[in-house]
Amino acid sequence: MKTLLATDGSKDAKTALLAATRLLKRDDNEFYLICVVPEFHVPSDDSKSKAGMTRTKYLRKVSGEAGRIINESREVLRGESITAESVAKLGSAADVLIGMGESYDVTVLGAHGRHERTQPGLGPVASRVVEGGSGVILVGRELSAEKNLRILVGVDGSQAAQNALDTLKSTFDIENAEVTLMHVVEMPWLHLGLDEDWLEEPEIGQGKAGADSTAHTQLDREVRHEAHAVLAAAAVELRDSALSVDTIIEEGGPASQLLRQAEVGGYDLVVVGATGVSDLKHVLLGSVSVKLAWNAPCSVAIVR
Repeated sequence: MKTLLATDGSKDAKTALLAATRLLKRDDNEFYLICVVPEFHVPSDDSKSKAGMTRTKYLRKVSGEAGRIINESREVLRGESITAESVAKLGSAADVLIGMGESYDVTVLGAHGRHERTQPGLGPVASRVVEGGSGVILVGRELSAEKNLRILVGVDGSQAAQNALDTLKSTFDIENAEVTLMHVVEMPWLHLGLDEDWLEEPEIGQGKAGADSTAHTQLDREVRHEAHAVLAAAAVELRDSALSVDTIIEEGGPASQLLRQAEVGGYDLVVVGATGVSDLKHVLLGSVSVKLAWNAPCSVAIVR
């Protein structure tokens, strides 16, 4: 396994590095540090010779700064008994990380960059990598647990969710983790902006409230039966690997319910699969993963 660790010397980058050292398995995991510095842009009114000297001076300065940042980050990793190869690159941080990420299993980055205003959500670099990156994108935030990690996994029976489960077992350290599998039941009327009370209001002259209510009860029973089956199968896959496995079923929008559980449950990591647009049944899952990365109070791993 190969892990790309993005660093820019910021507090969020250091937090992400520390989170990665605890969340990811270390056996056979090769860690690589990367620091991306902006490319030099020549002012339009500068002469060619002046621009050349200015660029040389700039490169000398940023090379020294990148070296300092990498050395500090390597010290952080050494404190966790991890060694990492390192490289500095010139260019757009998001473009470089997305491009290089194709050759790595996991890309780790902080929620905000060094020169970005710290606020809820993601900075522009992290946002672009979350939306356009490949493999596993881990947005590292501060961990809550001192010992046993608490991990929340979104499970919905899709191939994307199965990929997330497989990655959880192969990539993350769950031997001493308490894993909660969560299935969110999406009832049809939720997509229409309605709540369950609409079934109790028959159309004028129709008198079909009783029939509709019966249909609703049967549909509710069926989707919950499917949810229990999906969770039971997922739990079987993990019970030999994790310290403990619990299951939760909620009803509503996947993003809002997963976020709510992440906030009240004191989790260290949320893992969710992201799907391609061709998967019509779960076409909204991609937006769910982005919303989680933006708003979760803990680390988020998006599996593609």
